Amino acid sequence: MIPPLYKFRSINENDFENCFTLDSLRESYVYFSNITTLNDPFEMGAYLDQVSNLEMARIEFMETDWSGSPLGDFLATITEEDREKFLSERWGCDEWRNQFLNGWKHVDGFSDDLKRLISIYCMSATRTDGLLWSHYASGHRGIAIELNANADEFLRNSFEVRYEEEFPVIDMLQDDAKTKLQKGLLTKSKDWRYEKEYRSIYPIEHAQVRHEVDPSTFVSITFGAKITGEARAKVIEATRPRLAHIRFEQARLGRKTFSVEFEEYCADS
Repeated sequence: MIPPLYKFRSINENDFENCFTLDSLRESYVYFSNITTLNDPFEMGAYLDQVSNLEMARIEFMETDWSGSPLGDFLATITEEDREKFLSERWGCDEWRNQFLNGWKHVDGFSDDLKRLISIYCMSATRTDGLLWSHYASGHRGIAIELNANADEFLRNSFEVRYEEEFPVIDMLQDDAKTKLQKGLLTKSKDWRYEKEYRSIYPIEHAQVRHEVDPSTFVSITFGAKITGEARAKVIEATRPRLAHIRFEQARLGRKTFSVEFEEYCADS
């Protein structure tokens, strides 16, 4: 089971009618953003190691379809036994082997084209971190939406992000799909560990997606400590009637410590 997760959002007080956050509450949806639009320049910064296992590389060399090349034309004229012998001899030649490896290992990281095909929805396992309120909720003038990820077909497949000192290395030959996913999309610098992030990843054929969710996915809304009365009223209004079940809380700044405290907020008061 995935724990309660939070999405921090700002409120556009200059245009409540077209405010994205309010619209997502009115229509009950979440928005998967393309990974190239996120604020971490190191997204998908894993190093792709395609030749860590020379034996696997040799097998790839032997099984490569050389059709359409002069080598392929030649191989088509000899028997399978002679083909295997010929390629084995070429693999034993430093010049041939290094040329193949250099051509094969032509990418050190994920391409921009691939990144543009991946969309994710980012959430946090905490609402008490002051930096999250500052960075993603307009310095406490926005809200934190509590989500029950288990209630939605895509959000229930959210993954916890791990934080490392160095780029992970993806072994393109031996790492399974789950490991590649973990290293490529779910590993960030330790500088971001305060976020306690979870990510839901949309199918790769979609670039950016508005994803409808069941209203029960939205559990509560916490108002930032500096939210205006007008913005708070607009948020409550946006939850009616679709999210009439939702619970409201108000954030307060700690008086003696650098902390965030919460108290129940009665929407009818």
